[in-house]
Amino acid sequence: MNNEELKEYRKNYYRDNKVEIKRKAKIWRDNHKKDNCKRIKNWRKNNPDKVNKNALRYYKKEATRVKAEIYKLLGGQCSNPFNLNHGDFLTIIECLQIDHVNGNGREEREKFSNYTEMTKYILKQIQNGSKDYQLLCSNCNWIKRHKNKESPHYSI
Repeated sequence: MNNEELKEYRKNYYRDNKVEIKRKAKIWRDNHKKDNCKRIKNWRKNNPDKVNKNALRYYKKEATRVKAEIYKLLGGQCSNPFNLNHGDFLTIIECLQIDHVNGNGREEREKFSNYTEMTKYILKQIQNGSKDYQLLCSNCNWIKRHKNKESPHYSI
């Protein structure tokens, strides 16, 4: 079989079995999501010149938009659970972080293939009334992580 015959055979086979091929591909993707995410991240890391710059720009812009909406819904400032004297840092967006109240952020992050997907999920949760998230400045977030032993580095 030459190349042209092989191409024609594959084209006809796909046309005749399209539904079954797609069903099996979806099952495979669902069963290998975690491995696939790692593979994609590694490929992107090792091939930065091949990564679509426009897609990255779009996802960064979208993540920023969603993050701004989350910050707005959570009050736009550190909830300051340790009564720190924040000064100007209380409302500076670059100093704020979305904190998981129950300290399960690492497990939640592992469910998603990218940051934008995760922030959209968090936004939906907050819009549905979830109280699992709060805004903390980076200092308060790290103090909380240390006190609650949420970090593998809490013994520092």
